[in-house]
Amino acid sequence: MSSWEKRRARRDAISAAENLLTGSVAGPVVQAGSVSGGIHFHQFASAEPVIPRQLPTPPAYFTNRDSELTALEQTYTSSRDRGGLAVLSGLGGVGKTAVALRWMYSAQERFADGQFYADLAAGDGGEPAAPGAVLGGWLRALGVPAEAVPADLEQRAAWWRSLVADKAIGILLDNAWTAAQVRTVLPASPRSMVLVTARRQLASLRMDGAQLVFVPPLSTGDGVRLLDRTIGDDRVRSAETEAGRLVDLCGGLPIALSVMGARMASRPRYGVAQAVAELQHERGRLRILSREEEVSVSSVFDLSYNGLPAEARRTYRTLGMHPGREMSIETVLAATDLPPAVLDEHLDALLEAHLLEEVNVGRYRLHDLLRLHAGERAREEDSSEDRSTALLRIIESYIRSAEGACRLLTPHLRGAEYSFTHPEVAGKVFEERAAALAWLEAECANMISCIRTAVDRRWWAAAWYLAYVMWPLFRYAGHHQERLVVDELAVRSAKELGDLKWEGRATRRLALLHNLRGQRAEADELLHRCFEVFSELGDEYGVANTRDAQSVIALAAGDHQRAVSFAEQAHAGFAALGRERKAILSLLVVGQAKVASAATGEGIALLREAQRELATSRESDPYNAARAELVLGEALVRAGDTAEAETWLAAGETAMQTIGSVEGKAFAHQVWADFHWSGGDAAAAEEHLAAAIRHFDHQGDAAADVLRRRLTDWRAQAESGPTGRA
Repeated sequence: MSSWEKRRARRDAISAAENLLTGSVAGPVVQAGSVSGGIHFHQFASAEPVIPRQLPTPPAYFTNRDSELTALEQTYTSSRDRGGLAVLSGLGGVGKTAVALRWMYSAQERFADGQFYADLAAGDGGEPAAPGAVLGGWLRALGVPAEAVPADLEQRAAWWRSLVADKAIGILLDNAWTAAQVRTVLPASPRSMVLVTARRQLASLRMDGAQLVFVPPLSTGDGVRLLDRTIGDDRVRSAETEAGRLVDLCGGLPIALSVMGARMASRPRYGVAQAVAELQHERGRLRILSREEEVSVSSVFDLSYNGLPAEARRTYRTLGMHPGREMSIETVLAATDLPPAVLDEHLDALLEAHLLEEVNVGRYRLHDLLRLHAGERAREEDSSEDRSTALLRIIESYIRSAEGACRLLTPHLRGAEYSFTHPEVAGKVFEERAAALAWLEAECANMISCIRTAVDRRWWAAAWYLAYVMWPLFRYAGHHQERLVVDELAVRSAKELGDLKWEGRATRRLALLHNLRGQRAEADELLHRCFEVFSELGDEYGVANTRDAQSVIALAAGDHQRAVSFAEQAHAGFAALGRERKAILSLLVVGQAKVASAATGEGIALLREAQRELATSRESDPYNAARAELVLGEALVRAGDTAEAETWLAAGETAMQTIGSVEGKAFAHQVWADFHWSGGDAAAAEEHLAAAIRHFDHQGDAAADVLRRRLTDWRAQAESGPTGRA
């Protein structure tokens, strides 16, 4: 058994034996071996206050920095009326984060309401980290349910400021890229302290009352003490003069000294003088690189890299080809095409040299600068063909795993094919729907990076197909913003391929997304293009599928007659092709449109038929089986049959909760709101409508605005009373 498998086994054994619950928890939790009967929770907030403690582990070997720590202390004590703000700037790898963490941990008792952390470093596209994502994470840490976090940045910022307005909190914003990133997330509490680390000074934050603290390299004496602590034996103390020279050659950078210290610690016979002699060959370059932080770190990494076995160096270079920040062991196996036992030796060598971080058992990450360094080494040492091979192996490993998740979650999805260039090495095998959806969630960012990379490389088929098999993630979890990127790249890829059928499929998805975002003119235009494409191809399924999408958009726009017409055309087309499931889904839209246009009896009859048929395929398509129950319940509420409506609404809501559909849960709240309003329970109706709005807002769905107007109208009616007068 490999070491990463052993680590995973130990973790699973501990969890199984102790029934551990780890991580941040908001809301009620049940841990039990078995449960008889029903369990019902009817609250959002946690039973007890949530006190976040998000700071990373403090540095193991911290040396001096008395002047910087004193400056931070003075900032805190002199800014109590409006909250403290300090920006620590300096060379990359100089230890800014270490200083900030040291002070934050020493002052932990002052922040009784929590300490927050965010890494604001630029991502793959070179863009700074989004403040909205940071605020979303902090709101969830305070106990706000994920589905309640608003999609709008200003709303998130306002909610954040409100929740911490009188709190004693500490915040560390690491690797800030711009002053705007910082300003957006600043609290308004006079009992707060915000520390910002940045490679640039961010002097404009002085306007916000920031104290600017420069963090210089370590002095020779402090560097020697840090090196001595890192190595842990008497080699430094017995060669202090050479150790001082080593610190000077490393430019006094803690990151460089830590790498050298780790290397020496792993090689007991490697003396300080030998390390100095090795660095001496880099003397001219190091002198130049002391003024260029990225290259300076690269030079230090070169020393550790050159100490690796040749095959481990190759693995390191291959990992540098990965488009995203983190990677699973399955992806690493596919990228390197090495036997697990051999790969495990290489990974251990990289971990020991601090050239790789294990963020979880079987999951790895290269520091951003290390990933750049590995990529540089690959460009210098590997052929273009070898680099392309490694990159395509990585992308195809994601395709294989996503394909497996897609088949489990949406087996009804119309087939498409991709011709793999490389044989399967390792892939994620899914046996449960929840695990498949969780994997898609976890790897979403990596897959988008892979699609972008494939587009850059003009690997159009790989880009299109990976976008295609990501569909279950968007069906169940929403992610409208990510879906927009994926759908647009899919359309572009299909056009570049000259494949009209693939272009039509991707365009239809993009049109439905525009509809959800309230951009119906764009959606209509795209579907018109779809109809032309499929008509030109003689693709009868494509034509029917386009009519089906047009019926959905017409229904959303309130054009019930067009919705009926399009849905009936789609139903006839699917039925003629023997596509029974799709025909029933079109019949569902016909029924909805009939009910909406006051042909209630006829519409309900069609909805009952559709619900019966979709219930038979609940195992393969649980989403639409649940949707049919909710739609039927909605129609019965309109017809005044609330007793039967309640039965269908309860069944549909439970099913949507089970499969974890954000859109489905939002729709359930919307229909429950109508149910309670029709029964005269205005308070319950408003509560459900507000919940639906939160869900839709979370996705950036235009339905939120429609429901928000309805909520305003209901409140006005409730205030005016039954006679219509205030």
